[in-house]
Amino acid sequence: MRSIDYDTEQHQDYARGRALAQQQLREWIRAFEAVLPDRRPLTGLDVGSGTGRFTPALAEAFGPVTGVEPSVRMREVAQAQPQHPDVRYLAGAAEDLPVPSGSVDYALMFRPGTTSRTSPGQPGS
Repeated sequence: MRSIDYDTEQHQDYARGRALAQQQLREWIRAFEAVLPDRRPLTGLDVGSGTGRFTPALAEAFGPVTGVEPSVRMREVAQAQPQHPDVRYLAGAAEDLPVPSGSVDYALMFRPGTTSRTSPGQPGS
């Protein structure tokens, strides 16, 4: 897979180019809700959180969320947005997460070019 440099230019237009209408965001949250445990709050991890497209909505719906993003500029864009009190952003990557193992109830990760879903408690979750 080709490497993308989000810190040079991509971060500038990424949020605008991938923006979601409120209705679209609600649909995504409903889809996540369908596979997550019913109890609240849940502690979440948004791996590759980018500019925070889903992170605040996840916190609002489910509980505290840590966004993990390797790109300094993408994190800066996320942190410049109005902050949800249950959201924090950390430097890191999927290969070496900066949170203790077993410290979250769910993790969300979108990878370009893939569409897969694993429910909590199923193999691969």
